[in-house]
Amino acid sequence: MKRLLRTAIVIVTAFCLAGCTTMRAVEAPASALSASAKTSDQVKVGDRVELYTRAGHFYALKVVSMDESSLVGRDENGKHWRVPFDQIERMQVQRIDALKTAGAVGAGLVVLWAAAIAAFAYAVKHAFDDLGQN
Repeated sequence: MKRLLRTAIVIVTAFCLAGCTTMRAVEAPASALSASAKTSDQVKVGDRVELYTRAGHFYALKVVSMDESSLVGRDENGKHWRVPFDQIERMQVQRIDALKTAGAVGAGLVVLWAAAIAAFAYAVKHAFDDLGQN
């Protein structure tokens, strides 16, 4: 029973974490990106982005800095990349989705609550079985 409860907790936790984020497309024309990147909430330092360049390159980066003409990000290996806005064909920004997060947390609580009740019922049943054998 303990193993089942641990497995349920791991699965629910993974589900909750996976449901919290989503990738959202950002306007890709260079003029829109460069003009609005620093003045809007489209892309901010600290965001995780996926970039597709006109040359066909793909970058998954954490934004370190931005200036008027380019975005600087760090990849998962710690290497820094400077990508000019006019070379970005498509960009997606990872955002926390409040509705998905609330749903995942709510579902996780329901599953944990059900697992706790099942564990309690199992313990009570075995306690009464042990009393009957004495």
